[in-house]
Amino acid sequence: MQRRRVVLLRLRLPLDLRHTQPIDRENRLLRSDHRTDAPDVDALDVAPADLPEPPNLVPDVEILYNPDLKSAPVMIPGLLGMVTMLATTLLVALGIVREREYGTLEQLAVTPLRLFEVGKLLPYIVLAGVDFVLVLVAGLTVFGLEPAGSLALFTGLTLLFLLSTVGLGVLGSAVSENQQQAMQLAFFVMFPQILMSGLIFPISSMPRVIQWISTVLPFTYFVPIARGISLKGQGLDVLWPQAAVLAGYGVLLTRRRHRAPAAAAGRVT
Repeated sequence: MQRRRVVLLRLRLPLDLRHTQPIDRENRLLRSDHRTDAPDVDALDVAPADLPEPPNLVPDVEILYNPDLKSAPVMIPGLLGMVTMLATTLLVALGIVREREYGTLEQLAVTPLRLFEVGKLLPYIVLAGVDFVLVLVAGLTVFGLEPAGSLALFTGLTLLFLLSTVGLGVLGSAVSENQQQAMQLAFFVMFPQILMSGLIFPISSMPRVIQWISTVLPFTYFVPIARGISLKGQGLDVLWPQAAVLAGYGVLLTRRRHRAPAAAAGRVT
């Protein structure tokens, strides 16, 4: 709170309160933020010995978001992204590698079918959407989640996040020789995103190197979107930087996605 310049006064207490000792005027207990006016500081910055009776200080604490301090409103929005990431990155990587092992991709490469007609990635996107809906319904009904923002905006930005996760799965399949390698690579990509995204641990408490690494992970930008919409009711006017980064990831990985299946199909297994 002090970092955000919210607290105007702070109380400094001695370590040992069992013994009462005279306190001179230099041993001040109340300290003020620099924004407080000087007359107010002079009126408040006094020693307890100068007061006729102990001051009756009653802190007025107001929790702006999640006032009940429940874990569900904080974790469930991020879990929605985590479930969709698991359903797309892992299954896409395994599915494409399996098709390459069976020789299906080589057969598709010589057929006159268009990319949209093949639709190899559409089932995984639909499956991720179904998982998203199931977790959302469970959060609303079982855990009593009450989103403060727009569910339509949340769903749209989640689809934007899916573009990057599907692209990561395709790129992982392009560098994997078999399904075991694809699974290991998918977990290697997903677990750091879960741990470094701020979903479980605050990014500000991580080492500086880990903070730098977290800035290149797509899930790092989805977590503030999910919590901002669910807890704070934020809109696109506030969340547009994170949405722009996810859109950039989607465009970049989608462009690479057209090349990855071709490279995967031409590999001899």
